[in-house]
Amino acid sequence: MEVKVDTVTGKVLATKEEQPEADEADELAAAKKALAAAKLTFAQALATASREVKDAKAFKAELEMKGDQPTYAVRLLQGEKVMQATVDGATGKVLSVVESQARGEQKEEKEEDENDEAEGHESGQWRQEFKVDKANWADRGDNPYFPVQPGYRWRYKHGAVVLTITVLDETKVVDGVTTRVVEEREEKDGQPLEVARNYLAVDKSTGDVYYFGEDVDEYKDGKVAGHEGTWQSGQNGARFGLLMPGKPKVGDRFYQERAPKVAMDRAEIVSLDEKVTTPAGTYEKCLDVKETSALEKGVSHKLYASGVGLVKDDEFVLESVQKPAPKP
Repeated sequence: MEVKVDTVTGKVLATKEEQPEADEADELAAAKKALAAAKLTFAQALATASREVKDAKAFKAELEMKGDQPTYAVRLLQGEKVMQATVDGATGKVLSVVESQARGEQKEEKEEDENDEAEGHESGQWRQEFKVDKANWADRGDNPYFPVQPGYRWRYKHGAVVLTITVLDETKVVDGVTTRVVEEREEKDGQPLEVARNYLAVDKSTGDVYYFGEDVDEYKDGKVAGHEGTWQSGQNGARFGLLMPGKPKVGDRFYQERAPKVAMDRAEIVSLDEKVTTPAGTYEKCLDVKETSALEKGVSHKLYASGVGLVKDDEFVLESVQKPAPKP
């Protein structure tokens, strides 16, 4: 588990469960051995190192085995110098104190991390924990940018490929929550390329739309050829993500899908004031959502118009929208 804590307030900002890779078995075994052998906690190791290195503040600690000895490598900032103290995890004795990297080199490391983030790698700044009161779950809702009401149908086109998104009059229980089924059908020359049944639920108190997974059918020559991208919250470590906030704010970043090794799409709200012209009409003050994935490189942009929904998905543009018949 990875837990992120606000250093000012002590509030837990996020928790994340990581599924170990097959090649991490040795590393995990070593970690378990070190934890079993250590008598000092991480907090005690940090305090010990801070007492040894005067006028310094610890900012990083790692526990590992050196032979049969559990040791903490504690890094501290002392003025412009980065010091490393090695503490015996069994006895609490400080084994060594050496000067490590210069502060400028630390800055370079941070910039490299930021570059990795820009290229679509994992980042702790993406919201991935979402708490919703069970009483507030609903299988329909009126989010202005993503209405989840049976009867809505959007048709998009890119060249010879047609994408149709339909909010079905159908529900499915996923991870204990009754979700609405939204079908995405991609066709070329009348033949299916891919059909996905997406499972969405709405927080009635906020209008937030959450994504509980999808069943995917990939087609080849008119026949189902695969199911890549299929996942459901509550299965194989997957958890629901946030598809669309009820009140989007520029700069908000969040996970839409949280299915390890299968689907880890993320979204960032980059603008609320875009203009989009499509065959269905011209839309002002559109929402621009930049999507990336923690599993692969690439950037996608989706634009939404309030009261309409998705109007442009990369090269796909809205041709028509059908809304539910008004209630009598």
